[in-house]
Amino acid sequence: MRVSLSFVAFVAILRSSAFSQAPEPPVVPADEAPSEVESGAEPEGGAAASAEATTEAAPEAPLAEPTPPPAPVAYAATTSGATATEATDAGAPSDAPIGASPIAEGLDAEFGQGITLRSDDGDFSLTIRGRIQARAQLLHTPEDDDSEEDTDIGFLIRRMRLVFLGHLGSPSLQFYIQLGFAPGDLENPPNPIRDAVITWLPTPSFGLRVGQTKVPFNRERVISSSALQLVDRSIVNAELNLDRDIGLQIFHNDVFGLGGRLGFQAGVFGGDGRNRLNEDAGLLYVARVQVQPTGRFDDAYSEADLLRTSTPRLSFGAGFAYNQDTHRRRGTHGSFFQLDEGFDVLHAEVDLAFKWAGFSLLAELLWRRAIDDDVNVGVVDGETIEERFGSALGVMVQAGYLFRGGWEIAARFADIRPTHDASGQPEQRELLGGLGWYILDHNLKLQSDYGVQFAGPFEDLTHQLRVQLQLFY
Repeated sequence: MRVSLSFVAFVAILRSSAFSQAPEPPVVPADEAPSEVESGAEPEGGAAASAEATTEAAPEAPLAEPTPPPAPVAYAATTSGATATEATDAGAPSDAPIGASPIAEGLDAEFGQGITLRSDDGDFSLTIRGRIQARAQLLHTPEDDDSEEDTDIGFLIRRMRLVFLGHLGSPSLQFYIQLGFAPGDLENPPNPIRDAVITWLPTPSFGLRVGQTKVPFNRERVISSSALQLVDRSIVNAELNLDRDIGLQIFHNDVFGLGGRLGFQAGVFGGDGRNRLNEDAGLLYVARVQVQPTGRFDDAYSEADLLRTSTPRLSFGAGFAYNQDTHRRRGTHGSFFQLDEGFDVLHAEVDLAFKWAGFSLLAELLWRRAIDDDVNVGVVDGETIEERFGSALGVMVQAGYLFRGGWEIAARFADIRPTHDASGQPEQRELLGGLGWYILDHNLKLQSDYGVQFAGPFEDLTHQLRVQLQLFY
């Protein structure tokens, strides 16, 4: 009881704090909303939308991570719901978050925007942000013919991240570094580097990016884990995405100057995942195209409709990748194969995002196929073994509705199936629903979901209940 009262008191303090003192903005139709340059750009952990008031000529955001969440909105203190401009999931940090109070000359700090240090001449900017996701989780497997009843209950820090981003010399030369310290953030051997990338933007919408970051393939993976409407991403994404890799990519957010309706990303990567030297000549080649028929869609890479605009917004995406001679179970992530012979793999996906007046819809279809054969046979330590690459097809559909006051209900269905009998990929399905409370937009939110995972028609059933609190300074 004391804990509950303390939490209510904490929220009440937030409601009356500087975060909620700004006058409540009206719901803005999408066609009257600020442009992407006016409303800010995007890397996970970067500066907020309207900060562009101080950097009018700052470059436009690329359509892939890194990406800053938008300025915090105190939903608990408003009656109209989310109305602040949401940033997309990748792009250039602005020089100074709007509303930030200088605590020293050239130094600003604000919840949801981090701590920003700037030189007097504007040639240097550094923003530091931190994020914690604290989770309680229950997994329950009922007794059946093949297994005994099993229940696991526990608490964990799912993600703990530290972000450094800014620019050097001018806003067109940017850097973004993200470190992860929770066990789920680390591979084996442990390495905290998740993102380490330099971006050059010779024009506001066209740029070149070098370093380690998310591969621009499917939308659900590119969306920051800080901007999800359920506790975590789907099983389809976990199995079929291309995760992070080191390489070179180019992007353009506004091809032909159509007001953000057409964009693309293309890149060449090592193919073996995070911070690894490729031991053969095989590389990963990736291309992604995005079409936004309703025009600029600044929150296309954030899952909830925090803006609640009265005009519908729609975004289509398609990605294609060729991973030559991969040695990992899922291409750029997962366990390594024991045999020296790798697999040549094709990846393809299509996706859409739709938002309107609090309703949001996200859907993806992902396909993965080994080109020659799904099976390699060889000898390891005198024993003949078979290694299979899991060619598979996955589909995910997720929808949610955000009520005024910051409460949201959401649901998701996901399905993974092998594409042919020779594939070693097992069938897997997921069905879940969730409830979320956006106290200060994505920067302070409480989320919960309950769902089941199963193989066939409700075979090998596992129940899952999760509650998660996120704080993103």
